[in-house]
Amino acid sequence: MTAPGHFHQTDPSGLQTLERFAQATRFNRWMFDTIRPFCKGHVLEVGSGIGNLSRHFLEENFTLTASDLRDEYINILHGEFGKHPRLKGIRSIDLALPDFEQRYAGLLESFDTVVALNVIEHIKEHERAIANCKKLLKPGGHLVVLVPAFQSLYNSFDEELGHWLRYNAKKPEPPAAVAEYGSTAYTVFQCRGNSRMGTQWQRAAQTPDTTQAANDV
Repeated sequence: MTAPGHFHQTDPSGLQTLERFAQATRFNRWMFDTIRPFCKGHVLEVGSGIGNLSRHFLEENFTLTASDLRDEYINILHGEFGKHPRLKGIRSIDLALPDFEQRYAGLLESFDTVVALNVIEHIKEHERAIANCKKLLKPGGHLVVLVPAFQSLYNSFDEELGHWLRYNAKKPEPPAAVAEYGSTAYTVFQCRGNSRMGTQWQRAAQTPDTTQAANDV
């Protein structure tokens, strides 16, 4: 992942992209409506950017903690949503840190849902990132992930966007992060590709009762 100091710098191209997406109101609504059935309770949004989806969580009365690594985006989020009564906080969270549990001890097992849309592909240590997302969930919590699909489509545009890779669906096996980081209570209950957009949705339930997690969907 990019060195921490990088996130204190401005990101003109990234900000411009997010501002363009902010104007795509129907697309943002579709994104939110797609993941909404899998979200519950207190939601942590990882990589909130300028709040294109944060807005929908708050409008739909979810309790939200927003987060991003870039100071620039965190400042924008404070200005846009800082006084919203359902916003619990805006945090800087680095999913790639090897000492994640020590650094974020106060956030462990704190959230009913963790949402990471178009985030994991930017992290070289992506398996560690997934495992650290799981550590933030309460028992029975949900992890919702969106990543670009089909490694065969990886190209120079991915490189420009800072993508380390694209992802192929593997079912019914859980992600490699589960085995590597010793999880015994992590069940992937839906994984779906979208060929038109080149994206792939992963919805996972972190629960000690894996059978019930599957039945709940």
